[in-house]
Amino acid sequence: MSRHAQLCIFVPEWDNGGVERMMANLMRGMAAHGVTVDLLQNTRSSHYLDDLPAGIRRMQLEADKPSYLLDRTRQYLVDTRPECLLSAKDTSHNLALNAQRSAGVDTRVYLRFASNISQKYAHRNALKRWWIRHGLRRSCRRADGLLAVSQGVADDIHTTTGLSVQTLPNPVISGQLHSLAGEPAPHPWLSEHDIPVILGAGRLGRAKNFTLLIEAFAHLHRERRCRLIILGEGRQRERLLHQAERLGVAEDVSLPGYTDNPFAWLARAGVFALSSNWEGSPNILVEALALGTPVVSTDCPSGPREILAGGRYGSLAPMGDAESFATALKQALDAPLSAGHLKQAALPYTLEASTQAYLQAMSLT
Repeated sequence: MSRHAQLCIFVPEWDNGGVERMMANLMRGMAAHGVTVDLLQNTRSSHYLDDLPAGIRRMQLEADKPSYLLDRTRQYLVDTRPECLLSAKDTSHNLALNAQRSAGVDTRVYLRFASNISQKYAHRNALKRWWIRHGLRRSCRRADGLLAVSQGVADDIHTTTGLSVQTLPNPVISGQLHSLAGEPAPHPWLSEHDIPVILGAGRLGRAKNFTLLIEAFAHLHRERRCRLIILGEGRQRERLLHQAERLGVAEDVSLPGYTDNPFAWLARAGVFALSSNWEGSPNILVEALALGTPVVSTDCPSGPREILAGGRYGSLAPMGDAESFATALKQALDAPLSAGHLKQAALPYTLEASTQAYLQAMSLT
């Protein structure tokens, strides 16, 4: 571990979600700018990591207990002393800060926030919400910088902590997007151009609110022939299938599971639908726009209103209103905005623009 890294990307539990995809993109961008990067993780998962540049080191913590995780993160910092450590998930922020303090090194620690914390924990009781806010304030005051993926997330963290938060665009659009979008159609419905497909994607859980999407689809289905595909896995799978059955639309609803290439689906959809209860900055909304696919979103906190410029690049439906969402879907299918217009919305989210913003925010320029 003798090499001195300029930047450590800290994601102990590397999964297959949007955070991991964005961090893989960011590492590529940093490497292209000559920054030496370590990825510090505790899992063997290789999602999004197969084609990283050779100069990026993947460091395994090999810790099977929380106490070991702290100790081995501390030891990494003592041995390697990176200039900066970027904690990419709010679940790892305290670990990163505690390890840096225990190591006694001068590594600067930056905390990245990718979701609206207030909405994420709104269903908890008052005492639990107070405890979460209290812990967040304590953690954030120990960090060298707070970074947010959208202005809405930044405002939420600032309201909670009273601290300054920088807003940085996610590195969503890279050179791989269009090549992956050009792969063969992954579902027979996407080749049948006479029946439009509405596409949803994400973890099948409370945050994405696919129950709203299926209800809205059922409203629309009564007026015109269409189909719905929802990509992703999660604990609500059976509930969603039963809902489609109950509403009489099961034959035109497909839940094919997780895919590591959603772009081939996005490029062929009639409209992409984001039905979330909350977001941070939904990357897949940007990807749909970059591919010229019309979009409809709930006006949830935070991100969609910023990405869609208040409705200029796609409809924003009130949260929880299935009929309004169905009306917006119908409009997007019947009178879609031009692909050239939609692609303008994705320009701030290129890999180069995001990399430059992170370099400046962490004083790595």
